[in-house]
Amino acid sequence: HLFNREGKKILISSSLEKIKNTPGAYIIRGQNNSAHKLRIRIGGEDWQPDNSGIGMVSHSDFTNEFNIYYFGNGDIPVDTYLISIYATEIEL
Repeated sequence: HLFNREGKKILISSSLEKIKNTPGAYIIRGQNNSAHKLRIRIGGEDWQPDNSGIGMVSHSDFTNEFNIYYFGNGDIPVDTYLISIYATEIEL
């Protein structure tokens, strides 16, 4: 859960490889084999793409909970995947 101060919104994003034309979507490469790819999307209820294309912005006034979704077809290759997400307060 993320908590924002009055008048502020929360922006979440990642420095992971972005998937073009899919806001909040990223590719994570396996630590043992970089050919192993895991496609994820961050978001959830009340989350929308931000205008700058950096990440997702919560439109909730208080508690901000987000999810990480796997999307793709087939099995996930066995590997170790590190997910790094950051959050910051912004004014809209």
